[in-house]
Amino acid sequence: MMNQASKQMAALLRQAGIKAKSVDVYGRQVVVTCWSQATASKVAKLLASAKYVVRGSTQSVDYAKTNLNTSLRPSVVRVTRVFAKVA
Repeated sequence: MMNQASKQMAALLRQAGIKAKSVDVYGRQVVVTCWSQATASKVAKLLASAKYVVRGSTQSVDYAKTNLNTSLRPSVVRVTRVFAKVA
């Protein structure tokens, strides 16, 4: 469930035409989960121009919604997370 700050951040990304997997805001900390490294770099540039301090990005894995344990439907997907804080 998204709080108000997460909804505002998701709207900012939508306006810029950036599709993120998820947006989480914890107080002054912002975590944007992206599907690719290219999208993550766009998010980092957007956050830096919007007066956020970008702390960096890291590659990680998220669990897929359905795990069929077959080679056709993997149980994890690669994502890139961008970390920033309000300046």
